[in-house]
Amino acid sequence: MLEAKLADAVRLCFSHQKPNFVGFLDEQQQNLTKKAMKQFAVENYMFWGGYPDAERVVFGVFPEGFPMQASSFPVAALTARFRGQDELSHRDFLGAFLAQGVQRSALGDFLLEPGRAVCFVRREMAAFFLSEVQQVGRTGVSLQEGAQEPFPCGRRFQEMALTVASLRLDGVVSACAGISRQGAAELIRAGKVYKNQEEMGSLSTLVREGDTLSIRGVGKFRLEGPDFARETKKHRLRLPVKKYI
Repeated sequence: MLEAKLADAVRLCFSHQKPNFVGFLDEQQQNLTKKAMKQFAVENYMFWGGYPDAERVVFGVFPEGFPMQASSFPVAALTARFRGQDELSHRDFLGAFLAQGVQRSALGDFLLEPGRAVCFVRREMAAFFLSEVQQVGRTGVSLQEGAQEPFPCGRRFQEMALTVASLRLDGVVSACAGISRQGAAELIRAGKVYKNQEEMGSLSTLVREGDTLSIRGVGKFRLEGPDFARETKKHRLRLPVKKYI
């Protein structure tokens, strides 16, 4: 279904000579989109989710010579205000918006801090959400158009210090997930491990500093930190990791 939408977007873009958009897309869909654009021999495209480093983004394909810019994307920011003592989660906001009968592709990231959430949505849906969303969980919220920077932090991390025998994927997945190397191998072979949004099939793939690993059913990890892959006295490698929480 996604490939058909992408093919239609490319066709309409070049037949009408104006940008065309698909999404919001998750990380796996973004990777599939990049592969599809390579197959279509299309290079004039970009992703945008409302702010740099957004996890969920809209794909935009542009005619040759047309400036690719964020302001062209149908992405709107909404600000939800609520009492600071009310603890609302990403799941609470996602559930409240999906309860309006919309598809997940209409919704981007939700950035939260005490008393405020910035919600990125498809621009054509913004007025609908403004009129329909007055409550998140059991908490009343005031929803307004636009958002003031700086935005709340998109993600929080739990810092971890792991040791591995090498930078092979199976060993690193084993350490991140806290499972045996055999268990890690089974996850990789089952297509449940992604490196930088791309499904991994080889146990011996090497990881590098800056890589992101997504392990289905376990979580998402960013491999970065001081003294990355420094050798310990026992001739193993120290691996600083940030786990998304």
